Amino acid sequence: MAYSHLAHDVQVGTGSRITAYCGISGHCQIGDHAVISGMVGLQQFVRVGAYAFVSGHAAITQDVLPYSVAFGTACPAYLHGVNLIGLERHGVAKADLHRLRQVMQLWKDTSRTAQSVLEHLRQHWGDQPQVREIIAFAAASTRGVLR
Repeated sequence: MAYSHLAHDVQVGTGSRITAYCGISGHCQIGDHAVISGMVGLQQFVRVGAYAFVSGHAAITQDVLPYSVAFGTACPAYLHGVNLIGLERHGVAKADLHRLRQVMQLWKDTSRTAQSVLEHLRQHWGDQPQVREIIAFAAASTRGVLR
């Protein structure tokens, strides 16, 4: 949309939307069907996962998990939860939504390390495709993942 800037080597997935006045720095990756709301800034090398929603005015300095909502007008932004509305619009099953809510609650628990959460996810839901995608995304992060 108007007055948005995508810098060098930015990769944008299929069906993603970037609204007005966004600044996407170089080498960022935006997954399929992600939504970047107005006046969002993404720092260099940040990744936004598939089906993620980044709320308006957010300053994103770390990776945003697939299927999640990043929120916050003060830097840094934080993980708000699951992108329920977007996932429902894309026909994700209720059981999958429930599981993703549990995954996001675990991920937001900062009393646990990210590695312990990833291990828990591997053990309990590692056979679920969406959870495997979240695990792979978080494990590949070089900037850290919003919590």
